[in-house]
Amino acid sequence: MDPRGAFLGVALLPRQAGSGTARPADVCGIGDHGALLVRPDHVIAWRTTQAAANATTALAEATRRAVRPTRGTA
Repeated sequence: MDPRGAFLGVALLPRQAGSGTARPADVCGIGDHGALLVRPDHVIAWRTTQAAANATTALAEATRRAVRPTRGTA
C-alpha cells in the first residue's frame, strides 16, 4: 500500500501462449521487457516497452500519476 492508501497487485504474464495464440505481453504491447499499470477500472494508466534503469522509481512515478486526481475533480 502506498501513502495514499492505494494497493498494487502484481501479475506476471506468461512468456509462452498456446499454439497459434498471441502472447499476452505482445497483445498488451509491452514485449518481453515492458510493464503495464492498469487502474481498478481497467484503464491502462501507464505502459512501457523497456525495462527502466530504476524500476522502483519508474513504478512509483507511474503510480503517483495514476492515482492523482484529474483536473476539475475534488
